[in-house]
Amino acid sequence: MKFEELEFKINKTLKEEYLQPEKVLHALGKLSDNVKSGYYDSFIKAIGEKFFTGGIKWGETYRETDPQISRALKLISEDTLRQRLKNELPDASDRVPLGVILHIGAGNMPGLGAFSVIEGLLSGNINVLKPAASDSIISGFILRELVRAEPELKPYIYMFDIPSESADVERKIKKLISLSDAVSIWGGDEAVRFVRNLAGPDKRLIEWGHKFSFVCITKRGLKDKASLQGLLEHISKTKMRLCSSCQAVYIEAENSDELYKAVQYINSICKYNEDTLGQDAADTLLNYTDRLLSELRGDDGAQGLNLLGCPVKGFDRESLFDELRSLPYSLQTAGLICKDDERAAISQLLIKAGAHRVRKPADMSEYIPGEYHDGRAPLYEYTRRAEIQSF
Repeated sequence: MKFEELEFKINKTLKEEYLQPEKVLHALGKLSDNVKSGYYDSFIKAIGEKFFTGGIKWGETYRETDPQISRALKLISEDTLRQRLKNELPDASDRVPLGVILHIGAGNMPGLGAFSVIEGLLSGNINVLKPAASDSIISGFILRELVRAEPELKPYIYMFDIPSESADVERKIKKLISLSDAVSIWGGDEAVRFVRNLAGPDKRLIEWGHKFSFVCITKRGLKDKASLQGLLEHISKTKMRLCSSCQAVYIEAENSDELYKAVQYINSICKYNEDTLGQDAADTLLNYTDRLLSELRGDDGAQGLNLLGCPVKGFDRESLFDELRSLPYSLQTAGLICKDDERAAISQLLIKAGAHRVRKPADMSEYIPGEYHDGRAPLYEYTRRAEIQSF
């Protein structure tokens, strides 16, 4: 599609009535029903080995047993999205869509680009997606199926595969930015800097960049075997791919010897399958773990202590707050393993240090209906206040 044609179509749609969320919910309902009925089994099976967690039992039960599929169904369920609309846009009459949102996706979660577009649709916007190369197949499939389920969504969804290595990538993205009222960018620091430079100072950027999530284990928390097992299962399941995945473990210890013994103790009481990491996780660990090991303050990380590849560092309670505040990352989720009488004080300390939420390690990446992204409400972010004076 030529740029002039895209601009003409977008402007024509902008002059129409605002897209109503009921249209989007209707399409998502059909999509969910098709997944549950097995209509997409052949597609999911074809891409399962590459994109999903593995261990899928093909047949009628896989849709409930694969965590990524069940999580996706929860994210787009009508109950979840209606609750989000109620929470994030409680007085919708005061808000209007931004207009056109360019979504630049990241590849750390299958379907992330499409999910970002769905949030843009629910808030009434026209959405242009530039997916990550690794997410193009899945997000493209989801968006095509949404349009098939509800053809009226077609003028509100555009997707362009623009390889990052192509010679004219900057020119193409800059043109898409010029058509947009805001850019929703998912990804790490380099991706955000790249887009910010192209967008210029007057274009609104809505950044969902890489965040740092971690787990704190107190001395007394080491006795909680069930929570320790939940931590290792979480690391193995999420493979450090999500912003809410544990990317470092802080263990309360007075010295390196005590820290080493704590790690050995955790390994001795927990059962896990190292084979579940796989090559996909290995790539992720190369990207994140090496950086964390080199940038975490102190010498503990340099010892190479880890749990399933997740770096381990010792801490003392007096300096934990200063340690977290000094990290070159934005904090997101803090997992906490401690005794009940410690939880309130340590949770408050972690929140004051910058974490958005404190959870059991096993639940760090679980979606709770109505929760926000990084402490912010996307549907609110994708709308604006508009006023017309009475006269």
